[in-house]
Amino acid sequence: MEDRLRVMEQTYFVSGHYNKTGVILRCAERWKHMNYGYYNYYITDIGEDVSAITAELEKYADKIVLESLSSAPKYYELLDQVKEGDAVYVYDIQRSCGGLGDLVDTLKLLVNKGVKFVSIRDGIVVDDSEIGKCTLKTLIVAHTLTGVDPIHGKFR
Repeated sequence: MEDRLRVMEQTYFVSGHYNKTGVILRCAERWKHMNYGYYNYYITDIGEDVSAITAELEKYADKIVLESLSSAPKYYELLDQVKEGDAVYVYDIQRSCGGLGDLVDTLKLLVNKGVKFVSIRDGIVVDDSEIGKCTLKTLIVAHTLTGVDPIHGKFR
């Protein structure tokens, strides 16, 4: 038994999952579903309290990702990193996407991965539940309609 634990410890140390709290915790930590929080404070509104927003995200998330770049490289890393069963919590949608098209593309990606998306301030949840699927379909229709020219009724 001790030899097996030693091999497991070496494996996790090599793969970057070494944690001094114990082998069993390291094993469980590897397959645990994670709740991620994300907030981009690239442009802050007057009176916007980033620490209060971070505290709100901490109520839901195991790990918080903050950044202050308009290109949002950490957000795209997070989207690549999440796996089935994980959840991504954002404070508001406005800070997590570049527009409705970007939001729809992101939500499709997350749903296909089996990842739950929650916007705390907006009260939006997109996951594999019926309501989550309905929310995504509604956003897809809204995105489609924004591509219609109001004068001619044709897509741009």
